[in-house]
Amino acid sequence: MKTLRIIRRNVAAVLCAALCLWAGAGRVAAATPLPRKTEQTGLLDYAETLALYADRCGATAEETVRMIGPAARFVQEPCTRVLSVRVDIAPDCCPWLDFYCDVDTDGHYWAIRSIYAVQLRGADGRRADPFGGTIAVFLRSPYEIEYILNGDFFKTGTATQADSALLRIGPGESGTVNFTVSNTSAANHKTYGYGNDRVAFQA
Repeated sequence: MKTLRIIRRNVAAVLCAALCLWAGAGRVAAATPLPRKTEQTGLLDYAETLALYADRCGATAEETVRMIGPAARFVQEPCTRVLSVRVDIAPDCCPWLDFYCDVDTDGHYWAIRSIYAVQLRGADGRRADPFGGTIAVFLRSPYEIEYILNGDFFKTGTATQADSALLRIGPGESGTVNFTVSNTSAANHKTYGYGNDRVAFQA
């Protein structure tokens, strides 16, 4: 009987240790965030900004100037840095959010003066799936942006973004960009999308 009690205690101890290890591993796995994907360009002048926007969004010259604004809007050159974050909505829907920022520079350091354009784009040079909804943007600090994306993605259709010509989001301020989709139907609905994150682009 004594030997049986010892065996039982040993089995219980092993099971307890195994459960503790499993629970600990679960806690570690749950606490490990998914890697955030961000990108940023170097400083761009006005002509380079127009070229980048047109290339990424497949926009015409007229559409590009309408969204970026006239050259007179920029008080110094080069002054634009494009900050980007990937929004993982679904395995087959991972658009990028581009924030076109007017920045101050001091050697290796820079700070966002304002965000003057926001755009969705697809990966690898492709257009993003047509999106209808809103993107709210908050400039939390001169290097930190928060966004809230809320709307629907479609397989096909024509996406239209509200004119960004008057958009100017300074530190501590916010703004909302509206997107609409036409030439589509409920049968072409791909997925509902919601994304919210606060991203520091410079420590």
